[in-house]
This record gives sequence, C-alpha cells and structure tokens, in this order.
Amino acid sequence: MQESSTGSTMRFCSLASSSRAGNAYVIQSAETTILVDFGVRLRRMEQSLDSVGVNPSEIDAVLITHEHGDHCRGLHIKHPLHARYGIDALYSSRGTWRQLGAPDAAPYRTVGPSCPVLIGGIRVRALPTSHDAAEPQGFMFCSGEEQLGLVTDLGTVEPHIITALRGAHHLVFESNHDVRMEEESGRPLHLIQRVMGRAGHLSNEQAGAALAEIAGHDTRTVVLAHLSTECNTPERASATCSTYLERAGRSCPVQVAPSAEPSPWFGEGVGEAGTS
Repeated sequence: MQESSTGSTMRFCSLASSSRAGNAYVIQSAETTILVDFGVRLRRMEQSLDSVGVNPSEIDAVLITHEHGDHCRGLHIKHPLHARYGIDALYSSRGTWRQLGAPDAAPYRTVGPSCPVLIGGIRVRALPTSHDAAEPQGFMFCSGEEQLGLVTDLGTVEPHIITALRGAHHLVFESNHDVRMEEESGRPLHLIQRVMGRAGHLSNEQAGAALAEIAGHDTRTVVLAHLSTECNTPERASATCSTYLERAGRSCPVQVAPSAEPSPWFGEGVGEAGTS
C-alpha cells in the first residue's frame, strides 16, 4: 500500500461487526497488515479479504480481543487462516490463550497493557476492557504520529480507556444497543441483564457520552461497531452518538460498520491510494 498525499499513515476497515455475523477488522500501513479478531468463518473471511484487496498471505499478525466465538471462531478449525497462509504471529492476552487452550509456543504470543508490541511499522498497545471474558482487551495502534483506537465488547467505559483513546485520530468504538429496544426485545431476562450489565455491551448513550470525552480536535474518523442486529439500528446509533459529539463541540463524522459485510476503507485518503 502506498501512502497518500494527505500524510495519513494507516487505513482500516471492518470485515464484519456483530455477534451474529462475527467480528474482524483490518489495520494497514505502508508495510504492515494486521487482522484484529477471527470471528468470521474461513470461507467468508477469505472472500471478505479478497473484496477489500488484501491477500491473506500478506497479513503480518492476528490479534484476538477475547475468547468469545464471534471474535475467534476461525481458530476452531483444523486448518485455520494463520496455518493455511503462513501467518506466524498471533497475539492476545495470557488469559485469553488459557481459555482457548492455545499452546505456550509460537505463533501464540502475549500482548498486554505493560508489554506493547511492534508489528512491522505499527506499535500496538493493549487496553483492558470490562467484559465477561477471561482477560479481554481493546487495542491502540500507532503508525508514525497517527493513532487508531479499536475497542468493542465493554459494559462500561473505565477511565483508563478514555485516557488512552483521548484525541486519537481514528476510533472504532462499540455502540451495541438502544436501551429501549433492548428492554422491549422479548429476550430472556438474563440475556438483557447481561447485555446491559457492567461486563456486557455499551448502549448508544454510553457510547456517545464516552466519545464526547474521547474525541479531540484531531479526531477525523469515528466508526461505530458491534451493533446488535435485533436491538439497534445504524440510524439510531449514529444519531445518538452524533448528538453527544456535537454537544461537546466535536464535528468529526460518525460512520457505522456493517454487521455482516466489509465496510469501505477508512483513513483520510489512504484507502484511495490503492495497494501495491
């Protein structure tokens, strides 16, 4: 990928972003390609990567946020993507690897808040999240002076998340459900309580309030992710979060990652530069 004249050093896209369809995101700089999460079935992952112009053999590393199936489904097959295409670096927290039964050997590597890693030209810092998993994490990506924060699956936004993400140029941030739709969904009570609990998922209002604190004058892109297909709509999520940002004096556009298909590339101008 060639760098654009705008000076942007990273571009990113969502391949899928929901509990039902799975979750997977691609982060790319001039010399580095990172896949975040493996929640899409292999055949569809291959098709989605092809549709956004990424050859799986060019992926330098895979990062797994946590052990829930919609984020790591692709690991649970005989010949997963990383084995099939020679991807020799998989990163996650130690707790996630333990839950997945991953061997303590290459290509399984540990990343955590106190041990950032450099993958090609992108530095990755892990951000602990509040979710009902063993040791879940979001990530901050830095390429040059450009920063991208990717955080989903959190029931509450703790202060360290706001501090770490504040002023990032790009944000991929969970806006899972509309509270009223969730309460009136007819779902089992225990599921509603889980989703709306402190270790569940963020509502549109929670996401908007957090983004109003996080987004700065340098924030150029906000992409809402992991929307519930039953208890939210892209229009509601976008409108709610945009209102919070406008009240805080932030004018960055709000986009929504499609639940079951690849998004466009995001990142000022870099997507249009094409791949080499």
